Amino acid sequence: MNVRKERLMLSGRINRNDPCLCGSGKKYKKCCGSKDVIVISDRMEGEIIALQGEAIEFAKHVYGELLQESFELEDLPYFDKEERDFYEFVHMFWFTAFGELDSGERIMDLFIEDMLPVLKNSYLKDILQKWDKPFAFAGIIKERNESKLLVEDATSGQSFTVTILEPYRDIETGRFAFGMLLPYLDHHVFFPAPFELGGENSDAYRDFLLREYKATRMDDPQEFLQEFFLEMMEEVPGAAIAFEWPNEGAAEVADLFARDMEKEGEESLVIDMGVTLWMKYIEKTGKKPKKAGIYVAGLRYLVGTLANPSGPVYTQKQLGTLYGVSAASISNAYGEIYHAIEDVLEEIFQSELQEPASLMESERMMQDLMGLIGEQEFENEQDLDSFLQGLMNKPLPKKASATKKGKAQDMMYEAFEASGAKRYKLAKEALELNPLNSDAYNILAEKEDLPEAAKLFKKGMDAGQKDLGDGFFKENKGHFWGLIETRPFMRAKANYAQALHALGNLPEAIGHYEELLELNPNDNQGVRFVMFQAYCESRQYKKARKLLEAYPEEMAAGLFNQVLLELLEKGFTSKAAALLKKAKKHNPHASDYLSGKKKMPRTIPDYYSWGDKNEAITYADGHLHLWQGIPGIQTWLQNN
Repeated sequence: MNVRKERLMLSGRINRNDPCLCGSGKKYKKCCGSKDVIVISDRMEGEIIALQGEAIEFAKHVYGELLQESFELEDLPYFDKEERDFYEFVHMFWFTAFGELDSGERIMDLFIEDMLPVLKNSYLKDILQKWDKPFAFAGIIKERNESKLLVEDATSGQSFTVTILEPYRDIETGRFAFGMLLPYLDHHVFFPAPFELGGENSDAYRDFLLREYKATRMDDPQEFLQEFFLEMMEEVPGAAIAFEWPNEGAAEVADLFARDMEKEGEESLVIDMGVTLWMKYIEKTGKKPKKAGIYVAGLRYLVGTLANPSGPVYTQKQLGTLYGVSAASISNAYGEIYHAIEDVLEEIFQSELQEPASLMESERMMQDLMGLIGEQEFENEQDLDSFLQGLMNKPLPKKASATKKGKAQDMMYEAFEASGAKRYKLAKEALELNPLNSDAYNILAEKEDLPEAAKLFKKGMDAGQKDLGDGFFKENKGHFWGLIETRPFMRAKANYAQALHALGNLPEAIGHYEELLELNPNDNQGVRFVMFQAYCESRQYKKARKLLEAYPEEMAAGLFNQVLLELLEKGFTSKAAALLKKAKKHNPHASDYLSGKKKMPRTIPDYYSWGDKNEAITYADGHLHLWQGIPGIQTWLQNN
């Protein structure tokens, strides 16, 4: 069939009395053009694929700039251009199907509206009209025959029948896949194809998705998957590292490494980094490993040194026992990998050097300094000053704590710098030494769901209060944070207050927030920001205003909260517009997120600078629900 006829078929200009182009010999109206008899043929399959292509071309032609601007996946620091290109490709289809424009419409809706007047074929028209209801899918390929798949979504448990098209004709049962489904007749087709993972870790993939869904506290699993589709694809353990390994030995090392790290509870980002570094090594050396255990152990030791500032979880000797190989062979494998990818590691080290120093490390140094000062006998302030001047630009002498309480807190400082299994192991050991260590409860709560985490935070708060004693509270109220020994308790109390807040217990949460500010009016913990949210949520606007007056701040939180409070109390006044103008002058990005013009990223940045996009995202993360609760806010923000 020539190109012109293909285009005529797509645009619906074939006459219903003409011979059907599927080659059956029947008239078109009695064959593929019939509403009653529709059997997929190569011709029809081509039309569906072509129509999907038309949708993407429409998106790129009309909204190409927006497609680029909306691609903001930030969690790919170790991946090369090919990996990023893959996610950008997936994003193009995702945004076409699910991304909202400023008007609230989707590109797919506008494409349907644009194409329907052109299409005359009844079956193509019927198909296209239903594409306004796409479905985000992540789940198992349960069954297949020559023309159909039965797939089951992991988050909802819903099953779908999917017609097999050319792009995924070789897909196998048992595979876990992500994809976007478009209605087709009484079933579906993928848009454009399923993105497959392995089948052996399907349970782990499903459990991960369900945990993430639960953590968002969203009511609709489909809404969750549509919103976080790309992030889930990237973050599901092993999903981001869909490398094609050049030999079986390389693949075996990668699979064993990922599987063993997952069993030990390691973070997916750390696992992905390890697999990526292994691929870099294979690319540079062309190695065909014969003994997987040696290289898995060497890779684990390398990743352990990168991911844990306090040192790898396992020594080479311990890894040798785990994998039944000698420590010497592990050392050789570690050295091979390290030297082959030294340039890649140098990039990682340089990026790490750009990050601010750890707050916990600073706190630990302050504790060491206070302990050192406490051991001296100064006759006057001049002696103290001379002593401190002598310590400048020198590392503090390390001295192990003599008491169980001190040793337990040292363990906790180490735990805060660790990750994965080692982090929680240290917390449990610290509690064995000192059952009143608040920070141990703070860390153990990280693994639990919100109700259980709240219980652990309360245990930590109560333990800290008992450890400090009632007399200490009366004597030091007003300058708590300046005393290092109070900080674990203050952390537990703040965590407990925010857990109560998230659980909907506003009165009790507010009570703890207020007590924290009484203990430490300087508010080094930033309690005032979540306290403001709680006041607004409970409509205690007078208290919210007093809080803003007590802590006047020329930053996004202070300036946009002034606007928010004016809107909540008095509506769209001229004062609110003037306050918004001032706030936007400080940070021009925030209103885009508050109005919905820009989609919030799933991952909130760890650091921000005044006036930058990260500050806007951080502010919107805590306050977006308050802004969106104001009727007409999107229009007002866009008009001002």
